Amino acid sequence: VGDSWVYDIDVIVKYYDELQLDIHLSDVRFEVTGDTGSNYKVDMSGFADASGSYGVFSGGMTRGEITGGTVLVRKSDLAITGLELFKAEGKASVFGIPTGLSCSGTFSLNELTPISYLEFPLEVGNTWTRGGVTAMLPVVVDVGSIIHEDLSFSIYQIPNNLECTGMESISVGGTSFECYRIEGDMGTSSTLWYSPDLGNIAKGEFRDIDLYFEEGNDLHYDVDSIDIV
Repeated sequence: VGDSWVYDIDVIVKYYDELQLDIHLSDVRFEVTGDTGSNYKVDMSGFADASGSYGVFSGGMTRGEITGGTVLVRKSDLAITGLELFKAEGKASVFGIPTGLSCSGTFSLNELTPISYLEFPLEVGNTWTRGGVTAMLPVVVDVGSIIHEDLSFSIYQIPNNLECTGMESISVGGTSFECYRIEGDMGTSSTLWYSPDLGNIAKGEFRDIDLYFEEGNDLHYDVDSIDIV
């Protein structure tokens, strides 16, 4: 309890030609605030900007701040077992024009199959399979007193194979870390760098991942990229 890590996280998600969402989270601090026995309770803070388009409409959030969010992390392998009430608040823009209206977005990951990318002890050459992931994603969006949307989605990601392919020295924020390089078959490329010194992921890159509505349903979101550094 008390340990913390700070990341920048960029995500680009599309739904065919209908929807695109670009999210930039900066100086996101993950701090261990509790211990439930099998899980760590990790609270989030930081800053958020987002832009998106749906059909001919475009809008976004500027000068946003992460005002809530708790991640549950399994001790044995650092798997994410839940996300409770992530919330970002900022100012709304429409077609790139600031409106002065306050806006917020809140979501959780409920009924989550653990998201696990690591299997300890890590050794070069080890391989393992992460099972399929299912979750319910409730989302609440507010723009001033004009818009209130209360939505819920189901999501599913297929099982993935991972391999610890070697040791690699990387630089993050001007600091060098000796890391285990872990590659997976999610999308066209998926790479994580785990630092024993940090006791956590130092960097992550994911490209072209399909996030399905549910198992057996071909409809899906295209996660173009996730960058964690």
